[in-house]
This record gives sequence, C-alpha cells and structure tokens, in this order.
Amino acid sequence: MRVCARFTDGTELSSRSADLCAAADLIFAVTWSSGIWPDAMPEEAVTSDETWANFELNRHWLCKPAFEAERMNQRLQKRLRKSRRLPPPIVLRDLLSEEDIAEVFHFVDAVREGEATTASSQHETGEEDKEEDAESTTGDGDGDGLQPGSEVWLTEQMRLTALLNAVQDDDSCDYDPDNDLPEDEADVDDGAPTWVQCSTSHEKIFLHRRNPMRDGVRRAFRQACPRVLQKLIGAMHDTGLADAAWRAADSPHSERPPLHTRCVEFHSYTAGGGLLDPGHIDVGSTITLSVLLSDATPAAHGGRFSTSASDGTVTLHECGRGDAVVFCSEMVHNVQTVLAGVRNSLVIELWTDAENRRDRHH
Repeated sequence: MRVCARFTDGTELSSRSADLCAAADLIFAVTWSSGIWPDAMPEEAVTSDETWANFELNRHWLCKPAFEAERMNQRLQKRLRKSRRLPPPIVLRDLLSEEDIAEVFHFVDAVREGEATTASSQHETGEEDKEEDAESTTGDGDGDGLQPGSEVWLTEQMRLTALLNAVQDDDSCDYDPDNDLPEDEADVDDGAPTWVQCSTSHEKIFLHRRNPMRDGVRRAFRQACPRVLQKLIGAMHDTGLADAAWRAADSPHSERPPLHTRCVEFHSYTAGGGLLDPGHIDVGSTITLSVLLSDATPAAHGGRFSTSASDGTVTLHECGRGDAVVFCSEMVHNVQTVLAGVRNSLVIELWTDAENRRDRHH
C-alpha cells in the first residue's frame, strides 16, 4: 500500500521525497492497523492499488513536522525558480554617514520614549486601582532601567506593546493639528502596533507610521528625517533594479507605475535573533533596501545578511556600518542568527501602491 500526501492547498510531495513517503507508508500501516488514524482516508478516496490521504497539517500531528518541512522546501524552490531572471543585489558602501546614523537612532529613541510615556500615561489614567502592581512591574523605584533581555524586561515590553495598541485607538492621544500635515495627507490610525516584539531577541519598529514623540506630537520618519529618507530612496532608484525587475517580468514600459514607500522599519537583533524563514521574500514589494546601522562584527558572531540566487547559491554580504544592500523584493533573503553582540538595521521597501502610512500590509 502506498501513501501519497497531498496538502490542503493542492501541493503534492516532490519526487525527491522517497524516504519521506516510505516513512509515511510505515506510519500509515501501523496506525491504520491499530485503528488510531482518525478520518485519515475517506472511503471514496481509495483506489485499486493506490491510497490517497489528505494530510491536514493541523490535525495529523504525527506527520506534521516532516510534511511541513517538505512544503516549505517546495515553496523555497518555487520562489528560487521565479527569481531566475532577477538581477543580482547591489551593495552600496558608506551610503549613510555617522551623522545620518545618529539622526536615525535619535528618532528611534524618541519613538521608544514616546511609546513608553504614552503607554504609561494611559495605564495610570485607566487603571489607577492597579498602580501598585504597575510600580512593582517597572522595577524597584530607584529610577534604574530593567536589564535588556531579562524575563522581567521582556514582560514589561509585552505589557507596553499591548497598552500601545489600546492607546493608538484612544481619541485622547490625538496629535496637535498645528504640528501636523494637511488634512488630505493625514494618516488614518488603524490601531496596528508601531512596535513589535517578534521574539525575545528580535524587535521591529514601523517608522513610516506617525509615532507619538516625547513632546506629545506624532511624527513619521519622513517628517523627522526627510534628508536621510530622500538619500536612501534616491539611492534605491539610482540602482535601476526596479526597471531590471520589470524587464525580467516582460512588463511593458507603459505598465510600469511609479514606486512609493511601503514601509520603513527599524530592526534590532540580539544573540539568538535572526530571519531564517526558508524562501522568505517581501511579497508585494518591488525593491528593498537594508542598511546596517551597527558596527561590523566578526563572521563568528553571525548576523550576516544573505541573498539566494535561483540556483540556490547563498551569498553572505559583508557589510560595514552605513553599508546597504539593495535587491529585488522577490529575491529570497535572510539574516543569519546573531551569536554575539547586537545587529541594528533600517529596512525600506518600495511598491507600486500608494504611499503606506499604516502597518506594512496596507
């Protein structure tokens, strides 16, 4: 008896998965004979010599890891084949000066402080009856900050993130119109978080959104750092990668719309953090830039930015502080696990939709 796995989205196991199929045959035979395989094979699905089982990954836990790994591999191979006509990435040395980098960090710090201040204010106003608990959460009251990376620190960050989400829907946190853009350029606050704790060792901040500053005014990266943003976007256009990507897709020149900012993100990785999703691409974007804001570290410390060619060849890009990698967004890319130190970077994505001023999906 032969078991051929077909996923709920119609994807089938590749011909290179003989060992996996053999293992599935054995598992099926044992579980079927013992009567512990729930709803694995509808009666109408049985054919003469071949049995088809629709493995629903969220139900059949016994085979889930192996089949999920195969599914991810198929996705990777599909995206690599799709990228075979894309131009290679371009490394821009010393794109940002020390002054530029200091300006970026100044804005990021202001966003952090603004979030913490706004969230704390909301917490004190809405939950006065829990004031003692809040004080015990934020430390011993001597004014010292929590140790970054500690469990207490992470708990506090999660609390502030949840509070921030609530704050951004609160009318009392509206910005001052006198310090804002005209109404026709105003952002619509959809309540999506500005700050995201992706894991205990990776955080992300959406800088293209208007974020509450320490002075109570909401500002976006385009308002706080217009010179830096213009330099980065100008460099992305100057590479010509967008035109190359459209030529690779056989897109007529008349059907090449102008590009706008989809997102500006600040990423910070500490030991254990990385972007290791097989087949990761920036779906929906056209070109992406990743500029390193931290000092270059030894190769042994990990954290290298990588891109994958259509033949599967992985290139680790050796970048210094202020260096940037620009690439077509549909090219597979990752960040190696950081083994020591901190990796800070700024990521910008351009797409053909209107300028985005919410989270990256709008």
